[in-house]
Amino acid sequence: MLIIGDAAAKRATAPRPGRRHPRPPADALLHERSNGGAVAPGPGDVVVGPLYIINAKQTVDPNGAGSAPQHGYKYPIAVAPGAIVTMMIAAPARGHVVIDNPYGPPAGVVAASYRACQPGREQGWTVFVQGFTFTDGRTRGCVPLTVRIGREARIRHVTVSLYAGPCAS
Repeated sequence: MLIIGDAAAKRATAPRPGRRHPRPPADALLHERSNGGAVAPGPGDVVVGPLYIINAKQTVDPNGAGSAPQHGYKYPIAVAPGAIVTMMIAAPARGHVVIDNPYGPPAGVVAASYRACQPGREQGWTVFVQGFTFTDGRTRGCVPLTVRIGREARIRHVTVSLYAGPCAS
């Protein structure tokens, strides 16, 4: 299940007294994904707890974007079975980069929550199609993200380089 929206992601994962499971807000976009089979993080992936951003370590080299770099880059993510992860563009990058998802608003969002399939007959991570898009004309840059796992209070920070060379974390 995918919950997309600037405020929706925060509201959907916020603890509510008397509720065991968060209920998506009315304005959230929900999308079910099937279990991706036997998928596991690889050496080129950025791993944050039960979330990994597929091939994110392979986009550091500025020459890797080619001679006509894009404004948006596909970065599928995977979430461990049964986990819920909320990923948000960190404050310094808001206003010039968004999370882009084929099931979300065309303008993108600053936050999205991802709910993986429950463990079942097919063991594996749930893969979600998404990416990052610059909204200010850039073609390269560092994208700081905050990640919340389930209802944990702890916020984790990670930075993904979109063909910008090494980024400070």
